[in-house]
Amino acid sequence: MSAFVMEAGSANLGAGAVESVRRFLYRLAAAIAIVFLVVLLLVLLVPMAVIGMLYIVARSVFSGLGSGTRQAEVEVPAHQPIPEEDGEGRENVRVRRAENE
Repeated sequence: MSAFVMEAGSANLGAGAVESVRRFLYRLAAAIAIVFLVVLLLVLLVPMAVIGMLYIVARSVFSGLGSGTRQAEVEVPAHQPIPEEDGEGRENVRVRRAENE
Protein backbone atom coordinates (compact mmCIF):
# COMPACT_ATOMS: atom_id res chain seq x y z
CA MET A 1 0.00 0.00 0.00
CA SER A 2 1.18 3.45 -0.76
CA ALA A 3 1.23 6.23 1.80
CA PHE A 4 -1.66 7.92 -0.03
CA VAL A 5 -3.91 4.88 0.32
CA MET A 6 -2.97 4.44 3.97
CA GLU A 7 -3.82 8.08 4.79
CA ALA A 8 -7.03 8.08 2.77
CA GLY A 9 -8.39 5.11 4.66
CA SER A 10 -11.04 2.84 3.24
CA ALA A 11 -12.37 5.46 0.82
CA ASN A 12 -9.81 4.50 -1.85
CA LEU A 13 -9.72 0.75 -1.33
CA GLY A 14 -12.94 0.11 -3.23
CA ALA A 15 -12.59 3.07 -5.56
CA GLY A 16 -15.24 2.02 -8.02
CA ALA A 17 -15.61 1.34 -11.70
CA VAL A 18 -14.26 4.68 -12.97
CA GLU A 19 -10.99 4.29 -11.06
CA SER A 20 -10.62 0.68 -12.26
CA VAL A 21 -11.14 1.72 -15.89
CA ARG A 22 -8.62 4.55 -15.51
CA ARG A 23 -5.99 2.18 -14.06
CA PHE A 24 -6.68 -0.33 -16.84
CA LEU A 25 -6.28 2.36 -19.51
CA TYR A 26 -2.97 3.53 -17.96
CA ARG A 27 -1.66 -0.03 -17.97
CA LEU A 28 -2.86 -0.54 -21.55
CA ALA A 29 -1.14 2.69 -22.67
CA ALA A 30 2.09 1.64 -20.95
CA ALA A 31 1.96 -1.80 -22.60
CA ILE A 32 1.34 -0.25 -26.03
CA ALA A 33 4.25 2.16 -25.51
CA ILE A 34 6.60 -0.67 -24.51
CA VAL A 35 5.57 -2.81 -27.50
CA PHE A 36 5.99 0.20 -29.82
CA LEU A 37 9.49 0.91 -28.51
CA VAL A 38 10.56 -2.74 -28.85
CA VAL A 39 9.22 -2.91 -32.42
CA LEU A 40 10.94 0.39 -33.26
CA LEU A 41 14.22 -0.96 -31.89
CA LEU A 42 13.93 -4.10 -34.00
CA VAL A 43 12.91 -2.16 -37.10
CA LEU A 44 15.98 0.07 -36.77
CA LEU A 45 18.47 -2.49 -35.48
CA VAL A 46 17.90 -5.40 -37.86
CA PRO A 47 18.30 -3.40 -41.10
CA MET A 48 21.41 -1.69 -39.73
CA ALA A 49 22.92 -5.11 -38.92
CA VAL A 50 22.09 -6.38 -42.41
CA ILE A 51 23.60 -3.26 -44.01
CA GLY A 52 26.71 -3.67 -41.86
CA MET A 53 27.15 -7.29 -42.89
CA LEU A 54 26.69 -6.42 -46.57
CA TYR A 55 29.30 -3.66 -46.22
CA ILE A 56 31.81 -6.05 -44.65
CA VAL A 57 31.25 -8.67 -47.36
CA ALA A 58 31.49 -6.11 -50.18
CA ARG A 59 34.68 -4.61 -48.73
CA SER A 60 36.19 -8.07 -48.43
CA VAL A 61 35.30 -8.98 -52.02
CA PHE A 62 36.64 -5.73 -53.46
CA SER A 63 39.85 -5.92 -51.43
CA GLY A 64 40.35 -9.48 -52.72
CA LEU A 65 39.93 -8.32 -56.30
CA GLY A 66 42.31 -5.41 -55.78
CA SER A 67 45.05 -7.53 -54.23
CA GLY A 68 45.43 -9.57 -57.45
CA THR A 69 46.60 -6.50 -59.36
CA ARG A 70 49.03 -5.54 -56.64
CA GLN A 71 50.70 -8.95 -56.65
CA ALA A 72 51.51 -8.59 -60.34
CA GLU A 73 53.91 -5.80 -59.45
CA VAL A 74 57.31 -6.38 -57.86
CA GLU A 75 56.87 -8.07 -54.52
CA VAL A 76 58.61 -6.43 -51.61
CA PRO A 77 59.74 -8.81 -48.88
CA ALA A 78 58.12 -8.33 -45.49
CA HIS A 79 61.51 -7.76 -43.84
CA GLN A 80 64.13 -5.83 -45.73
CA PRO A 81 67.60 -7.45 -45.71
CA ILE A 82 70.21 -5.80 -43.54
CA PRO A 83 72.84 -4.11 -45.71
CA GLU A 84 76.49 -4.91 -45.11
CA GLU A 85 77.33 -1.19 -44.75
CA ASP A 86 75.38 1.95 -44.02
CA GLY A 87 76.87 3.96 -46.87
CA GLU A 88 79.30 5.87 -44.65
CA GLY A 89 81.85 3.11 -44.23
CA ARG A 90 80.42 1.61 -41.04
CA GLU A 91 79.63 -2.09 -41.11
CA ASN A 92 76.42 -3.39 -39.63
CA VAL A 93 76.93 -5.84 -36.81
CA ARG A 94 74.73 -8.91 -36.78
CA VAL A 95 74.02 -10.61 -33.49
CA ARG A 96 75.02 -14.24 -33.41
CA ARG A 97 72.45 -16.46 -31.83
CA ALA A 98 73.25 -19.73 -30.08
CA GLU A 99 70.84 -21.76 -32.24
CA ASN A 100 72.62 -20.68 -35.45
CA GLU A 101 76.09 -21.79 -34.34
